[in-house]
Amino acid sequence: MRYWRWYLVLFVGLLSWASAWGEPFTFDVALSELEEIPRVETSPFVSIEPDRGNFGLYKPGDPIVLSLASERDGYVSVFDYSPQGEARILRNNEFFVAGSSEKICGTVTGPEGTERFLMVLTPRRIPDRLLVEAMRRPTKLRSLLGEDIHVQHCAITVTKERVLAPSFLRFDRVPQEVAPGARVRLKVFLGDEVGNALVNRRIQWEVSAGKLDRYQTFTNTSGFSEVWYTAPASLEDQEVTIRASFDGDMVYGSSLEEARLIVRAERMLTVLELSPKAFHLGSGEVIDFVAALQDVRGKPLEGETLRWRANMGSFEQNETVTDASGKARNRFFAPQVEAQESVEIQVFFDGTARFSASQGYASGTVSGVGIYLGEGFYFLDVSNGRVKTNLENLVYQGDIGKGFSPNPVFSLLLAAGGFVEGMFFLSQPLQEGALCLWGKAEDRGTLRVYVNGKLGFAGEVQGGRGGPLEVQIVSLAPFLELGKNTVRIEFEPVVRGARYALQRILVVF
Repeated sequence: MRYWRWYLVLFVGLLSWASAWGEPFTFDVALSELEEIPRVETSPFVSIEPDRGNFGLYKPGDPIVLSLASERDGYVSVFDYSPQGEARILRNNEFFVAGSSEKICGTVTGPEGTERFLMVLTPRRIPDRLLVEAMRRPTKLRSLLGEDIHVQHCAITVTKERVLAPSFLRFDRVPQEVAPGARVRLKVFLGDEVGNALVNRRIQWEVSAGKLDRYQTFTNTSGFSEVWYTAPASLEDQEVTIRASFDGDMVYGSSLEEARLIVRAERMLTVLELSPKAFHLGSGEVIDFVAALQDVRGKPLEGETLRWRANMGSFEQNETVTDASGKARNRFFAPQVEAQESVEIQVFFDGTARFSASQGYASGTVSGVGIYLGEGFYFLDVSNGRVKTNLENLVYQGDIGKGFSPNPVFSLLLAAGGFVEGMFFLSQPLQEGALCLWGKAEDRGTLRVYVNGKLGFAGEVQGGRGGPLEVQIVSLAPFLELGKNTVRIEFEPVVRGARYALQRILVVF
């Protein structure tokens, strides 16, 4: 009886040394027991893991951290088994609360081989005598300690410092370009420095975009390993990096190889809009067109070249480049014509490797001045900055300025008291006749048209910018006389400072 008391006291003292990884108490365990540790039934409620992972590679002298965790209350003991069969204890009946964790820090001492760790959680403290017996016979844990225990184990690989033979990886025929969503087979070869295949070695894969069917493979008997790669859906060209790596083992060093390919986006459809789409100009007038280029998603395309073409007249530039909003502007100069002519405007985007070609269209008319030279057609036009007319005895009060039209043209500005008056001739009785005015008020006001002293029209005009298609038509038939006829246009502001911008008058009958 005294013998056992002495033995237990001595052993408790030795176990207290085992909590540090310096020179703990050790004893031998049969190799047959060590070989069975991987087959000991484990529990999901406890865990033990080295910082370099299960079977991580360590050299003597390397630091090591074991992470312990438990999802159950109980007493935790941790056993360490060296490759030669020496057993020592790292934790002795340490109480854990459910959900707690702990780290054990130490230094790997060797020898070379597989070192194993066994973690046991019991609902009650284990007597030292049973603890020693459990350490010696890990295959009998449950028969010694009871069925209500929780067990987990892990291992590390200890290797001495040595010169490892080099290895290399080589990709086999990686395509330079693939389409979005394409599926491609990728192969790598793993060999030694003279090209001999390294068989049954683990290859780990990474990809910067897209996905692989597997991220861990093993080389076959020819040293090859393969995966299937699926390219991402992409609206823009994208470079993808694929990386294969071999971590090395106790004989061969690690190696890494990368391959790159381009996921080439399909040409995206584009839309090219031209504004204005319809127009009317006088002979020799100018108008500014705006072309807007965007892709089918509505994203503006910056820095793209557009070509301009017209069936008559000319552009300020044959080519323009889109800005950050996807727009490009170009000025069109109408031709000098005698009669009314139709004009077709086209703008072209020829496309790129990423974007498809597209076109924009606009159409309009250019009216000549030659048709106004005889009886039946009388005009007044200030759009070029000078007063042109075939009306007799023209008198007006107003200034010539611009900025009242979407086109860069001039207008005669009638303020309070402003007017235009001219005379035309009629050599035979007519039942039809009209006065056409192109103009717009700078602000609200009343426009009055007198023919031979009689009021032919009076109405309020709204403010805004006058377009080439905006025309006011006044019937002249009730007021026409044989011989001389006088037409007078007056503007009375409703809002102080308002003006009427008159661009053109036509008298037709």
